[in-house]
Amino acid sequence: MPSIYCFETTYENVFKIGKTARKLNDRYKEHQKYFKEHKYVKEVYDCHTVEKTLMEYLNNDSNLTRRLDIGLEFYEGQYIDVLKYLEIIDDISHCRMQENFICHCCGKCLSSQSGLKNHMKIHNDYMDID
Repeated sequence: MPSIYCFETTYENVFKIGKTARKLNDRYKEHQKYFKEHKYVKEVYDCHTVEKTLMEYLNNDSNLTRRLDIGLEFYEGQYIDVLKYLEIIDDISHCRMQENFICHCCGKCLSSQSGLKNHMKIHNDYMDID
């Protein structure tokens, strides 16, 4: 199952946030030169949407600095400031994005049936979902 993860890097107070549908250890091996310590992992239904939403929160937190010199998903700050967003992943992935409102063509999660209905219009094989 897809997952969202966080690990501490070899840089002081810098954390990597990411998503993967593979085994976590395989993903960590790809970041071998940065990996210091595993901090967090959570299985989610739609890791793409959850990661996108999570990154929006992290990018807007004044206590965290995005470390683009290292990579797109690296943040400098205290782990407690990262953790507060990781702890709301259930809300992001389950409460606001119910499985009933997932586009079966592209996997996009929508917040309502009417939103899903409107979204489906972009697909060539549009079918009424009533």
